[in-house]
Amino acid sequence: MNETDIYLDDRNIKEFGLYLLQNHTHPIPNTRDNTIEIQGQNGLLDMGSTLGSRLFNLPIGIVPQKNKYDLQHSIRQFTRFLLDVYGKPRNIKLVFGYEPDKYYTVKYSGSISPERLITMGVLDLPFIAYDPAAYFLYSANEVNWDTDIPILSDISWISGVKNVNITGNQTLELVNDGSVVVRPKFIINGSANTLTFSMNGKSFSLPSFSNVTYEIIGENYSVLKNGVNNFSDKQGKDWLELLPGINSLTITGTGLNINLTVDYRNKYM
Repeated sequence: MNETDIYLDDRNIKEFGLYLLQNHTHPIPNTRDNTIEIQGQNGLLDMGSTLGSRLFNLPIGIVPQKNKYDLQHSIRQFTRFLLDVYGKPRNIKLVFGYEPDKYYTVKYSGSISPERLITMGVLDLPFIAYDPAAYFLYSANEVNWDTDIPILSDISWISGVKNVNITGNQTLELVNDGSVVVRPKFIINGSANTLTFSMNGKSFSLPSFSNVTYEIIGENYSVLKNGVNNFSDKQGKDWLELLPGINSLTITGTGLNINLTVDYRNKYM
């Protein structure tokens, strides 16, 4: 990848006859500050802050075309790429050439008004990432010695858990190379009389099961049993979290005979 390029759904924008102009911004999301005003007291009571969406306004140049008709065709083709078949903005993976191992999920948001200079043009391309985080290109279990990972990536080669057979109490190591907490996905296949997962002071359990596949998906708070929603089988209100760095996952129970996969994607702010 060239550090001056950007990629949309793994396509270099040069395929559309476009290029990223210099001096663009890569903004940090605005904060949403929650405060309470207390009558008779100076200042405000801080109730915590969260991050809002991340806005990109990318200055784009259009490669000179033969005539104004070709210029319009180039703009029309790119507009079509930004939208789905119903003409609505769709989710697109955005990757910057100077940070090729991370991506944002963005949508076209706002308006594009190309400044037409006879057979060339410039425009500001507005994107919004409702989830302000950047994510690593691959999940933990997609990373192996054959994975095409940018050379400057700072990750651990073995960080997830894939199809590990568990027949007794055991502790496994999971590495979160991102900068913020992530909630992993657990895939549990097999049988157990009792089963509990614990990590970083949180835990959840499952009832007795035989020849069953569970998917516990922390990012969207869902529980699937043999592919069907079954939230009530998850015992305990906790959703396990991976803190940045090394984490210890403890599995305890009786009658254990399961294959366990734990997958997640490093997350950055």
